[in-house]
Amino acid sequence: MTIVPKDGAPADVFVLPGDSSGSVSAAEQDEEFVYCGNFTSSGANGTQSPSVHRRPKKGGPAALVSTFSELDASYNPQIYAIVNVRGTLHVALGALLTNGTGYEHLIYTMPPAGGPHQRVVGPIMRLLQADGGMACDEALSTCYYWSIPGRLLMAYDYAAARVEEVTMGIPADGSGPVQDAQALYWPGRDGIYRQDKLGRPSHAD
Repeated sequence: MTIVPKDGAPADVFVLPGDSSGSVSAAEQDEEFVYCGNFTSSGANGTQSPSVHRRPKKGGPAALVSTFSELDASYNPQIYAIVNVRGTLHVALGALLTNGTGYEHLIYTMPPAGGPHQRVVGPIMRLLQADGGMACDEALSTCYYWSIPGRLLMAYDYAAARVEEVTMGIPADGSGPVQDAQALYWPGRDGIYRQDKLGRPSHAD
């Protein structure tokens, strides 16, 4: 992961520790730290579990926040998204099902400074994996995460510790969406699509 200062200073590469594996698949920040989550990877040294690391924005080495060693690394669990809500990290993960027919989705919470994580949602079985990123609306106590094709939108109610699925089936492009108080807006091949946060059908504007 590369950090680019707004003042035009040289870019700084966020290098994860040598015992981590895979590419950075999710990121979050607060006033002091940048948080990164990574894929599982398999190789000559065997499989390694996905983990969350943090590094001070002012520089210095990355430190482990938590690792998901209880997940079977053979099925490539991936961290989809990390979000810091009121001083707690919420981490969405997914893994290929053992029979290869879909994915299980899970959400964990953990303290940003490190320590044990706790599963709060899942496993939930879905045909699609997610592609990363969360858009959070604290007024609704809900974070939204999605797949790039726009066929899967997950609404995570962190106050009630539950996830609801909204199937969209729209030709969305990019990592989408942006949001206002009422809706999520997706870039599509033929316009901008709107998904009402209360679950009404999506449509092109």
